[in-house]
Amino acid sequence: MEATIWWEKKGIEAYKTLIDGLNEALLEEETTDIQLLFAYPLLKLAEIEKANYFGYIDRYYNYNTAIELVKKVLENVKKHGVAYFMKDKVEEIEKTLKDMGVL
Repeated sequence: MEATIWWEKKGIEAYKTLIDGLNEALLEEETTDIQLLFAYPLLKLAEIEKANYFGYIDRYYNYNTAIELVKKVLENVKKHGVAYFMKDKVEEIEKTLKDMGVL
């Protein structure tokens, strides 16, 4: 299925940009700071979108992929740590995933 109206196209573009950036950052497991820079807004998009608007359009650039990638970032953070000024965002990500029922 293809996005047909402007907001569908922009939503898929947002997922694509954040997911592609996060996938690149995940190539180097210890780049947790960079991973968080992409994971945090990606999670916020998924949290508010809740797979209701863009999830049916694209099989990869969507809510489900976003959640799985953000979980990978948390695994890497547990292994490699994160900058002290990002620790509060890690806690917020964990809480958000728990509140969403996916962690």
